[in-house]
Amino acid sequence: MDIIFHAVSAGILAEGLGEKRKRAIVFSMIIGINPDVLSNIGLFFWSKSTAYPLFHSLLFQGILCLVLLPINWRASFGGLLHIAVDVFTHQYSTRHLFYPSWKLEAFDGLNWYQADGIWIWSICWIILAALVWLKHGKRAGMAGPAGLSSGASHGAWNNRHL
Repeated sequence: MDIIFHAVSAGILAEGLGEKRKRAIVFSMIIGINPDVLSNIGLFFWSKSTAYPLFHSLLFQGILCLVLLPINWRASFGGLLHIAVDVFTHQYSTRHLFYPSWKLEAFDGLNWYQADGIWIWSICWIILAALVWLKHGKRAGMAGPAGLSSGASHGAWNNRHL
């Protein structure tokens, strides 16, 4: 998936786990994009065949998650979520899940940026948009699906029970 999807989904995950602080949510978003960012930085030091598998490995992301757990456990799972999404949205992602230990070839995902994978990319974004709306749209008074109100039309009731 694209880097924006990884950032937003990591932020929603942290919020879903109960994180309320904006700085911590931004931190979780950074953790969510770390495999892609570190892979690109790693290209200055290693080849793509080393940098990408290293930072997209469950071993690396698992260790990172363990290090971050005592700092902020709600924000620490973004990298693992990134890998879980990439398994289904990248063709060869299962081959380096356990890099550098062993090569697993369980199945091939669909490349989200190619013809066959566009539908999975679209579905993932629709689900993520729905989650964002459920988490934030209701509070902001945004209209829901099919023009349904999020509760703003019940003004007297809402004012008494907030």
